[in-house]
Amino acid sequence: MTNRLFITLDIPDETIEEIIELRNHLYSAKDAKWEGKDKYHITLKFLGDTKVDLIPRINSHLENISGTTKEIKLSFDRFGMFYRERVPKIFWIGLEQNIYLQSLHNKIDNACAEFGFQKEKRKFNPHLTILRIKGNEEFSILEKMTQTKIQPIIFTAKTISLMKSDLKPTGSVYYTIKSFELS
Repeated sequence: MTNRLFITLDIPDETIEEIIELRNHLYSAKDAKWEGKDKYHITLKFLGDTKVDLIPRINSHLENISGTTKEIKLSFDRFGMFYRERVPKIFWIGLEQNIYLQSLHNKIDNACAEFGFQKEKRKFNPHLTILRIKGNEEFSILEKMTQTKIQPIIFTAKTISLMKSDLKPTGSVYYTIKSFELS
């Protein structure tokens, strides 16, 4: 049996509220299908379909990593979009580059490689997906937002989590398997 798993850096509730306030202020389209705040996180590693019997070993590695990683002060500082075939698909808010976050990502990537997961080839681009673009959104407004200088949203990341994603006809539903406090 397998579960669709991923590892996240968790965002404090008050920071999530700041992001929602900013996004609503800048883009108030009534038909925008914003990601629910229960889905707000930074993906550190997407594992995909994973054998359930690996979960205790993954948790053990995450516990070791979190125990040797200090809380990280971070800042959301820009908007961006990911495109598929030149069509915008994901609108996100991104984190400034941070060596401590990069180090955490590398530790997790290396630990997961021990279980046979492929190491990430793409450059780590820490971001929070706030809108999945289905076709109704006004692209020009979103593209202007990617050029907008925003007041940084500063927070301290204190936990990482192993998450499960169930794909439903209405969209994915996320469940926390286990969270780990950074030291």
